[in-house]
Amino acid sequence: QAPGYDAIIKHPMDLQQIGLRIQKKTYRSMNDFKKDVFLMFDNCRRFNAKGTPYSDAADKLEHVFRQLLAQTAKTKS
Repeated sequence: QAPGYDAIIKHPMDLQQIGLRIQKKTYRSMNDFKKDVFLMFDNCRRFNAKGTPYSDAADKLEHVFRQLLAQTAKTKS
């Protein structure tokens, strides 16, 4: 669906794969989950030029994700 994606992105990751891994309880740790989420954001920015709606969305979603992680860390303390 995205010409050239496979040539640029060596380790694809998307929300569907993350969701399936959650359902199948594949993640061994929170760090494994976070790595996949950050990989998804990084892939989006690598494939889409800075300033495009896709890259901007990745930036915004990553910011929200980091805020949620920080809130979760605070509630566990």
